[in-house]
Amino acid sequence: MGVFRIARAEFIKIFKKPSVYLMGVILAAVLVLSLLFFNPIGRQNYSVTVDGVTVEKVYNKFMNDTAGEITKIKYDEIIQNNVNKINFYKEFNNRNEKLKQINEEFVIIYNDLVTQNKIANNDTKINLTFLELKNKVQNYYDEFNNTKDLKSYSAFFKHFTTLPSYSDASLNITKLYSKIEDATPSTIIDYIESNNFIDKFSKIYTDNSNFVTTSLNYYVDAISKKQSEYYKSVINNPTSSNQENFKKLKNDLATELDNLLTNLAKLNEDDQHLIFMTTKDYDELTNAVTEANSIINSFDDVSNLQKPEYQRHKEIVNSLKELDISNKIKVFTNKLIKYNVDNTTLDSLEKIIVDKIYSLRTSITASIENVKQNNNTSKQSDLDSINNYITCYRVIAQNTNSLVNDTINLEAVKVLKSSKINNYVGFEKFNIYETKENLTKTKYFINKGTFNQDYSDVFAFNRNSSNKTSAYDFMFYGMKIATLVITIFAIFLSASLMASEYDSGTIKLLAMRPFNRWKIITGKLLATMIFVFLFVLFSFIICLVAGVCMYPLINAPVLVVFNGRLAFALHPFVLMLINFLSIIAEIFFYAVIALSISTIFRSYTSAISISCILYILATSFNVLFGGYFWYAFIPFVNADLFKYMGGSFLTTQTGGLNSLFTSTLVTNANFFISLGIWAGTIFVFLLITHITFKLRDF
Repeated sequence: MGVFRIARAEFIKIFKKPSVYLMGVILAAVLVLSLLFFNPIGRQNYSVTVDGVTVEKVYNKFMNDTAGEITKIKYDEIIQNNVNKINFYKEFNNRNEKLKQINEEFVIIYNDLVTQNKIANNDTKINLTFLELKNKVQNYYDEFNNTKDLKSYSAFFKHFTTLPSYSDASLNITKLYSKIEDATPSTIIDYIESNNFIDKFSKIYTDNSNFVTTSLNYYVDAISKKQSEYYKSVINNPTSSNQENFKKLKNDLATELDNLLTNLAKLNEDDQHLIFMTTKDYDELTNAVTEANSIINSFDDVSNLQKPEYQRHKEIVNSLKELDISNKIKVFTNKLIKYNVDNTTLDSLEKIIVDKIYSLRTSITASIENVKQNNNTSKQSDLDSINNYITCYRVIAQNTNSLVNDTINLEAVKVLKSSKINNYVGFEKFNIYETKENLTKTKYFINKGTFNQDYSDVFAFNRNSSNKTSAYDFMFYGMKIATLVITIFAIFLSASLMASEYDSGTIKLLAMRPFNRWKIITGKLLATMIFVFLFVLFSFIICLVAGVCMYPLINAPVLVVFNGRLAFALHPFVLMLINFLSIIAEIFFYAVIALSISTIFRSYTSAISISCILYILATSFNVLFGGYFWYAFIPFVNADLFKYMGGSFLTTQTGGLNSLFTSTLVTNANFFISLGIWAGTIFVFLLITHITFKLRDF
């Protein structure tokens, strides 16, 4: 009961201060002025319009045009490309698994045949085992050559099948396949043993399973061989008669280097991710290969033409030896990490596409057909209707693309450290939290049979949540600015609560009163938060009234993705109330810190200075370090919990001062961790404050 008496007394004392009324005037003025600076950027526009004066012309253009951007053919191609991506990984996984299984069974059956053939007391058993071996060779032959789909899905895999190592493997399998048809058990055993087919089959499986590494190792060997031939020829045969041979060897080496650069680019540009390689390693290797080419091309530089040809060749081979490009390729290859997606994930994606995506696409196609048959007019309402269905068709294609890419990438990056993901090519801006949130949102649309344009986005600073600026957009904008002003006021107020008692000497009288000291601290903090609540409510009402006067009140449901994992629709006003509570929690965080510092240092100036510096640092960190892994664990950046409603990412920020008012979510963010850090920090500061005040002798 004493807490409320102290809070009431403190409230009356604060209420009599002129600064409170000045604060109200400043806050109202800031919010009114914010109307002048409010210039939100538009949200992503999902709507598309096909030109045409009648519904029939719009229909024909959408359904039959092969060159346009907004066509059924193009959107179907997007969906099919994603199906192909799933099929590539499934085919690759299945082929590898089958090759591995066949290889293991082949070894077992072969060993059985060898054992039985030595005993030679049961021809029937030997013949049955031999027949099994024939079948395994047949299976291996069929599975190895089953690459048509893989070559059509991946340009790099197609390139892999042109390399000598693949051709040699194919030749070996074909030889064994042909030989075993007319052989006897004894002759095939001798043939397999003499040609070392057990090891060859094992290598074939390994090479195919790691075809990217195998391809790059080919260039290690090829470039090393060409460079060695060039070097030995120049060093060991320094005669003018060998100049043509030198040039040929030099050009052969340049060709291999060009092929490596081409295929490195192909690896980087392939629609299907095949491996993880760091941007640093990739750039270092491509720069080294480019440098090697420059060294070779220096032979024909104008500045070198006056030198004898042999001297130019010698300088080139020595420079290449020093560069050691083969070793650089080998080091790069050893650092590669395989990009794996398991079949369970791929099967679930395939099921969603078959059960949901295709069904949605069929439904929208039927709706487009229906509009065309029943409303073949030039009325604007009919044109809008068919274009709306075309928009839905486009969104289905986009959502399919997001579903497949986000699901596959999230599965594959599990082998990487979260803090290192952005070091890899193609993942420079990858954010696990953002990807999970987008995937949750996409699945919500697909499962509900609804579309992105049917919902508003979660409120963001200076950004529209719907196609038109809404009163809620200004409310959020104004409340963010109000939060800054009220937080500074709360810091000043909290810092003065104890510091002013020390400065005036009334702390002794306060300590003599029949209250536990923790009640004194709690009462003062409660009084501060009552004023904070009133100021936030005051700002809420002003922003609502100003927003409604200036902009329409768009009540389309907002799709919230809580903590990146749970999607649900909310009325925008309900979401604004959640923002209201989040603001109270954020200001309470800084008020506790200011009160604690005031109690510890017993100085109003110190408390204000330290608290304001901490608040400024917290807002600055968002601009400077918003993308760093460790950023999520700083207490001050966990004060804003509203960001876990969705959409708070570096990729959605407009930069500049907007970053000061936007809390970002890093890749390892989690609402419950942030809530724990927020609550834990408050608890620690309050505990320190109570202990300090209790032990202090007045």
